[in-house]
Amino acid sequence: MGEIYQGLNKTDDTINLLWDTVQKSPENYAAYTELAWYYIENNQTTEAEDIFNKYKTDRYELLTVYGKIEERYKEKGQFVKADEISKKIYEIRQSDFKITQKNYLQLYKTLHKKGIKLMIMQYPTLKIDELKNIFRGDEDIIFISNEENFKKVLENSYYDDYFIDKFGKTFGHATKKGNILIAENVANEILNLVNE
Repeated sequence: MGEIYQGLNKTDDTINLLWDTVQKSPENYAAYTELAWYYIENNQTTEAEDIFNKYKTDRYELLTVYGKIEERYKEKGQFVKADEISKKIYEIRQSDFKITQKNYLQLYKTLHKKGIKLMIMQYPTLKIDELKNIFRGDEDIIFISNEENFKKVLENSYYDDYFIDKFGKTFGHATKKGNILIAENVANEILNLVNE
């Protein structure tokens, strides 16, 4: 409906419809994304920023909204604006990664004291070295990569077969098929360790 209203140059009707949607369903990030997009398209940047600010406490939702806006700019050929959004996404991810680093180091320290070996698994398609670089390199840690297994299946499959969304540039939250691939990968790693 929002797209139809927008096509008829009824921007106010579009915005009213979307606000109606979010009031009935506050967790509907797709409606917030559309609101932000319509505000941006109509040079109402303050209102668009208000939408982004709403999600500052929920990093996943904020990244999702920014990601959708970035895609829209690319579709319209507005690559400079897409790059601006991409930089914001990168800044959020860098900030989150510092928290991840701190948490991993604390987790290793706690488990190491108890004589428990830490096992760390990387997101699908990402390089395992990103996680290895958190540590000094002399720790006794098992690192599990999901880079090659996913890249291999994605060569001959649709992205949507393995992911339900696009959380990162090359990966998202896994479908059942994707989760099976991850589980098999972990199981193989454990079996290899047992058989050593």
